[in-house]
Amino acid sequence: MKPGTCSIDFFMQIVCHLYFVDTKNKAIGLSHSGWRGTVKRMGQVTLEKMAKEFGTDPKDVICAIGSIFYVLINLIPKLFVSTK
Repeated sequence: MKPGTCSIDFFMQIVCHLYFVDTKNKAIGLSHSGWRGTVKRMGQVTLEKMAKEFGTDPKDVICAIGSIFYVLINLIPKLFVSTK
C-alpha cells in the first residue's frame, strides 16, 4: 500500500478488534480476534506476521483494542499525515 492510502476493515463484533501501528516502519496491522482468536493468540500471530513482512519490532508498536472509529479519527492521522 502506498503512503497516504487509507485501509478500512469492517468487523461485525463491537470488541476484539486489534490495531497495531509500527511507528518505525510505518506499517499497520489489523486483525479480528473474538474469543477463539484470543485463545489462539491472534495478537501474537499478527505481530509475528508484521515482523516477517515489514521487519516490525514489537517495541516500536502501538496497539489498540476496540473501535475502528477511534483509530481512524485519532491515531492514524497523528502518525502518518503531515500537518504542514
